[in-house]
Formats: sequence, structure tokens, C-alpha cells
Amino acid sequence: MNKFNGIIEKKNDQYNSLMIDGEWYKPNITWDNQSGEAVPDVDFSPFTTGQHVECNYKENKSPDGRVFKNITFIKEFDGQAPTNSGASPSKVSNITRETSSDSTDRVSQQRKDIYVTGIVGRSMGSGHFSVDEIDQLTRNAVKAFSDHLK
Repeated sequence: MNKFNGIIEKKNDQYNSLMIDGEWYKPNITWDNQSGEAVPDVDFSPFTTGQHVECNYKENKSPDGRVFKNITFIKEFDGQAPTNSGASPSKVSNITRETSSDSTDRVSQQRKDIYVTGIVGRSMGSGHFSVDEIDQLTRNAVKAFSDHLK
């Protein structure tokens, strides 16, 4: 069983899946022998985009060799390292799943996109800015990210 924690970046209710730290996850499925139906082991409905969660997952392989990661347990992250892990919470939250430069660039771009979207969204939600000011807000957010967070 693998354990990790991360931020929910996207949620797809249609396919019952979550994107956490750049990877898609689906709930693990158990077959109900009486009804013959597939029943998810976990319910993603209480979780929202931007929420920090702690998960257990297992890897499954399809007949064609693709690897799927299915979540067997999920809860809101409480700031504590998962059990059976000697890592501190800061080490756990900095897990890197891929090492290629493409994934590093993608993660960096995702961080920037999330930051800019958050700044512009909160600014627009405040009611102090008009639609005409979105371009300037976006430019300012990109500059702030580049100056202080890159």
C-alpha cells in the first residue's frame, strides 16, 4: 500500500476521478457478489479542488500494461505524516513522482497557473475590479509569481 498527501488540482465528477499533484486517481472498486455491481471503496464527493488530502492507493495493471492508481482511502490532510512513514510532514508533501525535465516544467507551469488563477479569481470575487481589468490583474499576478515564487 502506498501513502501520500497532496492538493486536489482537478475533480472530474463524470468519471469519479481526482487529479492530485499532476496525476489522475480513481477510487478502488470492489465487486458486490450479490448485485454483481462495481462499488467504489471511497467517496470523492465531499472533497473539493484546492483541498489538501492524505491518500492510500494501490497500483493496478491493465492487460495492455498501463498502470492505474486506485485510491483505497482518502481523508483531509491533518498535517501529520502518514503512519508507517519515518518522514516528516514537510518531506511527505514534497514527494516527486517523476524526474524528467518535462514533468518539472509541467509542475512549474501548473504552480504558476494555479497561483495566477487564484489571484485573479479572488480579485474579481472581491467586487473591486471590472472585467476590463482582468488582463492587467493577470499580468500583475504573473509578474508577482516570477519575482517572488519562481
